[in-house]
Amino acid sequence: MKLACELRERASRGEPLFGTFVTEITTPGLAVILKRCGFAFYVIDLEHACIDDSQMRTLIDAGRRHGLCPIVRVADASRATITRALDAGAEGIIVAMTRSLEDATAAVQATKYPPDGRRGVHMLRPHTNFDPPKDIAAHMALANRSLITGIQIETAEAVDLIEPLAAMPGIDLLYVGPVDLSVAIGRPGAAGNGQVLDVAERTARACRAHGKLAGIHAADAATLSRLVPAGMSLFGYAADMRLLWSGAQAFMDEVRRIVARPGRA
Repeated sequence: MKLACELRERASRGEPLFGTFVTEITTPGLAVILKRCGFAFYVIDLEHACIDDSQMRTLIDAGRRHGLCPIVRVADASRATITRALDAGAEGIIVAMTRSLEDATAAVQATKYPPDGRRGVHMLRPHTNFDPPKDIAAHMALANRSLITGIQIETAEAVDLIEPLAAMPGIDLLYVGPVDLSVAIGRPGAAGNGQVLDVAERTARACRAHGKLAGIHAADAATLSRLVPAGMSLFGYAADMRLLWSGAQAFMDEVRRIVARPGRA
């Protein structure tokens, strides 16, 4: 859980931190490239991507090995899914499509050890590097303090609950999902809409008031000037395939300009 602690520490100093979502590229080399480019985390997407447990484990291992904090997004607060991700070594969980305080409570129960939650105990697993701690109680307490339990703000119901969610014990991160949020407010696809950014600012303020992390999925860097001063610290830029697409597209656009240039050899 070292990387989650480092992420928290850097965010507490006001440093904006960047990551991306993993949906298709499950090779360990992805973590190396992203880390060398300056990314601080990546989110392994179990909501929309077809990533199985073995691929998830590979990505978590690679992230931990190369210093890129591995966070897993799950479709809901299913204890079975969350347990597999945490025992595989995930240093954070983001629960999508939260609609109630009961949903958030279920997320806390699944991610935190007793007495804070009901996470099952199995210490001979990747999350301990197969080295069971001698003091299990101390390890459980440290895990509860370090692990990032995140709730995604992307439904109309979650927007109404921003302040109580930020205040809830066991919740460490509120993460705004602007695309689904744009649908929830009746403006599908308008992720940069003023109402969406207003929700993001409100989320950042609530998190700052309660000492929690605030994040958002960002399609571009333009939102930084507005959201960093508001207290937003985690920015998930696009996803692996979007990064691949944009790089390939930029290269081909340049090739076409060169080929079309008059007088070329």
